[in-house]
Amino acid sequence: MKKLSFKENIIKFGLLTALIFLSISLNSCEDTFGTDPYVKKVPIDPIDTTKPDKQIFAKELLWRFKEIARANQITEWPNSITYINNSLKLDTSNGRVFIWLDLEMKANFFRQSGVDDKVENADRVEYLKIKIDSVEIIPNQSFSLNSIADGRYSRIELFNHQVNKKYSFEGSDLITRMRINYFPEEKKLTGNFVFDFQLIDYIHTVQFLGSFSAFY
Repeated sequence: MKKLSFKENIIKFGLLTALIFLSISLNSCEDTFGTDPYVKKVPIDPIDTTKPDKQIFAKELLWRFKEIARANQITEWPNSITYINNSLKLDTSNGRVFIWLDLEMKANFFRQSGVDDKVENADRVEYLKIKIDSVEIIPNQSFSLNSIADGRYSRIELFNHQVNKKYSFEGSDLITRMRINYFPEEKKLTGNFVFDFQLIDYIHTVQFLGSFSAFY
């Protein structure tokens, strides 16, 4: 057997060292699916997508209501109100504004002699419900309150004390419109709605109006 020179021994030693190092590296990377408890998993996308959208509840929601009778008489409505539900929530997480509104209330009337006895005041609104479910707010654009499928529902009840009869309307029974505006700098929303009875001849009320200011 030929005796290797010093230079050839150095080369052989280097090749053996490289093979040993390669073998160790391959064994340590054997588990590419994370089954090895010592494998460190690094996420491809470090953005956390598990957090819910930013939804904010209004801290204060203030309403004002008016009735317009056929004699063009405008009446603040009513003497007192009992709120069953009164909440508003908005979501601005995607650069657009969506709201949820839940308003349900009834009137507590204290009739006034000489005022409520007039024919134009025979029927008065005594119950109102407005339910809005995830509707996008577009500045200066109104929307109807008669589409349950689109998340816009309304119901209103009037009572005629002269004939002792109640009238109930919901959805497309009436012309109903609502408009909401968003002021992010002031952390405020404002809105107004109208229920129009002009096409219903047996109702003395012409319109029922409402407006609100919400602060968050």
